[in-house]
Amino acid sequence: MASFQRLIITGEAGFIGSAYVRQQLRCAPNTSIRVLDALTYAGDCVHLLDLGGDVELVGGDVADPTVVAAAVEGCDGVMLVGMPNSMGRRSGNGSS
Repeated sequence: MASFQRLIITGEAGFIGSAYVRQQLRCAPNTSIRVLDALTYAGDCVHLLDLGGDVELVGGDVADPTVVAAAVEGCDGVMLVGMPNSMGRRSGNGSS
């Protein structure tokens, strides 16, 4: 795994994503993590609260280039996990 000083991960304020952030912190405790999440239907800052100062949460949409440009400022690694909300939701029958 590559070593980063400051890593930004998108879409990690949900239950599964926050578990991934915890794993990253265990594997690379000297890495500072910034999370970019739109905090829509799955994302909730409560999933990251117990991490305190180890994680910086930035609210914003990964589909907005201005938000992304500001969020990656100062980061030397980017992990794109989140996707635009319109891509992540599907109807119950499996169609878009």
